[in-house]
Amino acid sequence: MEKPKIGEYQQYEMTPEEVGDVQNFLEDIKDYINPDHRAQFIKLINHLCKIQDPYNKKYPFIDNITHGIEVARICMRKDPKLSEYLLLAAIGHDWDRACGERRIKSTDYPNTKEGNKKYKEDHSINSAKLFCAELQGIFDENTIEKVYYLILNHEIGGEGELNTLDFADGMVFFSPKTLYYYRNGRIYVDKNGNKLPPKELEEERKKGFATKVNFMFETFSREDMQFLKDYLQQNRNELNSTVKSELDDLLK
Repeated sequence: MEKPKIGEYQQYEMTPEEVGDVQNFLEDIKDYINPDHRAQFIKLINHLCKIQDPYNKKYPFIDNITHGIEVARICMRKDPKLSEYLLLAAIGHDWDRACGERRIKSTDYPNTKEGNKKYKEDHSINSAKLFCAELQGIFDENTIEKVYYLILNHEIGGEGELNTLDFADGMVFFSPKTLYYYRNGRIYVDKNGNKLPPKELEEERKKGFATKVNFMFETFSREDMQFLKDYLQQNRNELNSTVKSELDDLLK
């Protein structure tokens, strides 16, 4: 079967790998959606690919549509009977980060517990508004309202599909590209804002990676940990040697 064609990219030029990822996703979801709605999903994804403007150009997968797609894939694996509302919300849960200067910037908030909470609230509101605006004219109002609710509360979590979305949003940290970024790509600076020299930078990256991974482990139930191990095994060939080795040590 011929794969759906993806439109031309204007704001951000996707790599061939990313284009293939989007095309594969459009094939994957056919078993999870009403066949009558397939054209709507293809239209939406094409549209989002055209307008996306991820802030992080060096590591765009943190912000662009492939981030939402990976979260959607985790939702599909976690709940094979998920609704189309959850599938759409997963794609768009962090959409404001793919909207260039329209995004909510975490650096505009105090580096405190209260500041982080407020940032997440505003980010959720902004993502819900921006993403649901793109659903207009493609999906009906009932669908848009349900998607808006899920995105609005995705940082809080809750019961049912909100819980699934919250879980997937956390689990996506363990996707190969995100693990690579956190372990090998993050920049750490000194108190004056200067990038650390190579040796110190490597030490901070290793320490920061271990801290983040251990924090995630603490939030997972026994069932979640088994899901994680299966997920990592499925993607093991995509992990670089450093990430693979350090993850194995942390999982012991």
